[in-house]
Amino acid sequence: MRTFYQLAFKASPIKLAFADHGQKGYDLARQIRPDLIVMDINLPGMDGLVATKLIRADNDLAGVPILAVTARHKEDPSLRTGTFTSILFKPVKVDELRDAVMRLLPDFEGEPDLNP
Repeated sequence: MRTFYQLAFKASPIKLAFADHGQKGYDLARQIRPDLIVMDINLPGMDGLVATKLIRADNDLAGVPILAVTARHKEDPSLRTGTFTSILFKPVKVDELRDAVMRLLPDFEGEPDLNP
């Protein structure tokens, strides 16, 4: 997925940062204070659902939009928690990802951080 994200935003001024598990993603978000988080659900160790709950409970990060990207079925009850700003279901097309990101960054001017 890293390569997919890098290719999708190669011509964009959006800066990307990556974490390979939920705890690292949460720690990285606290460090860089991103404009948007792209969260995979199925992560090793702490999964994306738990990481998202930590982010939502953190006063400094609670308002950051979180775009979930998942291979889980659309009817999975764990996705109905209301903690995600938006959800994309795999397989995701490049244009679909770009459109979702731009919808969540309506005031995009300059170089926002995108943390998948």
